[in-house]
Amino acid sequence: MSTINSKFDLNKTISKSIESNNLNKFRILVGVSGGPDSIALLYSLNDIKNKYDLSIFGAHLNHGIRSTDSDNDQQFVEKKFRELKIPFLTKKVNLKNITPKKSSSLENIARIERHKFLFDASNHFNTDLVALGHHIDDQAETIMLHIIRGSGLEGIKGMTEISTREIYNQGINIYRPLLSTSRLDILKYLSEKNIDFHTDVSNYSTKYTRNSIRHSLMPELEAYNPEIKKSLYRLSESVKYDLNFLEEFSKNQFNEISEISPNQIIFKTEKLLELSPSILFRVIKHSFTQLTENQQDIEMIHFKMVVSLIKGETGKKIQLPKNLTVMKHYDQLIVTTNKNTDCILPEIDKIFSLNIPGTTFINDWEITTTSQTKPFNYENIDTNIAWIKYNSNNNRLYVRKRKKGDKFLPSGMTNNKKIQDYMVDQKIPQYLRDRIPLLVNEKDEILWIVGWRTSELAKTHCEQKALKINFQLHTNN
Repeated sequence: MSTINSKFDLNKTISKSIESNNLNKFRILVGVSGGPDSIALLYSLNDIKNKYDLSIFGAHLNHGIRSTDSDNDQQFVEKKFRELKIPFLTKKVNLKNITPKKSSSLENIARIERHKFLFDASNHFNTDLVALGHHIDDQAETIMLHIIRGSGLEGIKGMTEISTREIYNQGINIYRPLLSTSRLDILKYLSEKNIDFHTDVSNYSTKYTRNSIRHSLMPELEAYNPEIKKSLYRLSESVKYDLNFLEEFSKNQFNEISEISPNQIIFKTEKLLELSPSILFRVIKHSFTQLTENQQDIEMIHFKMVVSLIKGETGKKIQLPKNLTVMKHYDQLIVTTNKNTDCILPEIDKIFSLNIPGTTFINDWEITTTSQTKPFNYENIDTNIAWIKYNSNNNRLYVRKRKKGDKFLPSGMTNNKKIQDYMVDQKIPQYLRDRIPLLVNEKDEILWIVGWRTSELAKTHCEQKALKINFQLHTNN
């Protein structure tokens, strides 16, 4: 068993945390249940608040599960807040009257209601952080719970000192300054200060999974290693450093190989297949993060489906939670939130004449034309910009979609090529081919397959007068 640290100083521990995280002048909401951990946290933060110019606020949620005991806890905590002159909010709910989602346990319902209340209280007091009294014993239990459920490194990392918690698209910043502190040291602090607290008897009921781990599994593990809680804490710290590296490296890989637009992300499949499985998993996960805020329903099986898609045949697609669709088209993997994946580009249903010079709007396209001298040694890195040879005296330019039998003379070539053959050669997805704008002259000769290639007929030279055309796509999908 762990022994009480006779030299332990809770105020000093939290002061170090405040200093290392640069929390001076922060507004902190303390979630207080009435138990020893949250009461100790409240008193300690109140002791040091003037030293660091902190603003401290309190919050207590009465779950209504234990009837009179729950009401007594609420009254006890409210009395503490008043004695310390700490502004506070309390709320009473009855979890038994809340209709649970499918397969939701009472523990999960309580967690969600607690989160929603803390979110509201934090907004009410305009706080920067919500402080919770989780300690090293809680951390050990959390890690064991995740291991039992088959968690990866993210679960073994356990809780972190500062994190963001999200439920139902509501986010709050969580602060846990007691994670390296044992429950015995917390009790010692309360005893020395002569501070009373309430004990929740439901914490001793082994019908809840976490309580069973606390009262049954952890004592068994302590028989093998009396310092098991400290060992699990060290494990979580080690995993945290490794995860930080993996996440940073994966984000850099994502930025290098992805093409990002407001509602879709495109990868070259060959680039994805060059990644190790660990990095590939995180790159895919990061693409989901870019397109949807809440990934609560996205599970490991979905990532495995995406990996199978990358290695599979072209033309396949899968539907994932959170309105995410992943498609493979030739050598591209497209992750999108479009409900109708055929409408990534707007339809061009007729022939449009361009304003020259000026701006023309065609559905979601904004097309700008300017007459200017092409810069010396110009390199076009934007595929939606082209320089076109143009005579303003007798030329008009138009935009249309492809039609049967279309041909054009690709720049640098001497023979015409069918548009259909060109699009197949370039592996342009079938669903996009009728949506790609074509720039044509008054003779209906194709000058540019927008975003892909200009014609030899449109060829211009540096330092000569030309027409610069810029296609910009604006979409609210």
